[in-house]
Amino acid sequence: KKQVKSSNVFGEKQKRIIAKTLINLRELNFLTQTDIAKQLHLSSSTISHYEKGLTVPPTEVCLLYTSPSP
Repeated sequence: KKQVKSSNVFGEKQKRIIAKTLINLRELNFLTQTDIAKQLHLSSSTISHYEKGLTVPPTEVCLLYTSPSP
């Protein structure tokens, strides 16, 4: 089977909703994009792309946003 990239599955509205949700979750935990990037072992630019809605993060990343490390 051909694998479909998640960014092709979501429309622009859904991408914006996901992005805003990620920002809200991060800010509720008083974290910066750099903090989240370090915790998730990702680059700050990757986090920025998620939060701008340019790319859709994998489900695992979304779940880690909900319970970041102290």
